[in-house]
Amino acid sequence: MTVDAAEVARRRPDRVIVATGSVPARPWWAPADAEWIVDVRDVLCGAVHPEGEVLVLDELGFHQATSVAELLADRGASVEIVTPGMVVGQDLGITLDLENFWIRAQAKGITQSTELVPMGVEGHVVNLQHHPTQQTVTRSPDWLVLAVPPTPADGLYHELVATGADVLRVGDAVAPRRAHAAVIDGERVGAALV
Repeated sequence: MTVDAAEVARRRPDRVIVATGSVPARPWWAPADAEWIVDVRDVLCGAVHPEGEVLVLDELGFHQATSVAELLADRGASVEIVTPGMVVGQDLGITLDLENFWIRAQAKGITQSTELVPMGVEGHVVNLQHHPTQQTVTRSPDWLVLAVPPTPADGLYHELVATGADVLRVGDAVAPRRAHAAVIDGERVGAALV
């Protein structure tokens, strides 16, 4: 069932908690009509099947980019992960997965390139700036997979606020973060309901 402001009004709740999650966000530099630039979610759910030369952009530093890189390498793609950070998948160290990823990436031929900031796309050329030196480098992949921060799916929340409903939001509907933040939000909202 799809819930909208009309459905909430029909049910007449005392309070509403919106936990609608997040949606992929397209970076400013990625043309909206470039079908070869896709979100990591589209690959992982099977909506698209990149092949050939695949560039994965890791701006999240967690499992999203590394997992999709391994998946695509296992399917035969030639994969390079680029990140503005100093380490690809930098936050995998928190879960003790970083070293194991390095081993698997090496075995699967996944290239890791660090300190590269996306600056734009011209045709099928991705312009990247090497942060420490300010030099521009380019890549010309068949596909670019984005593991970038999503945006809150907060439309329902704002609709309900406009109607004067007593509404709170939690999780990625506030701001996309990791699971522990959603748990903290849930605790906060639960305490507010008492």
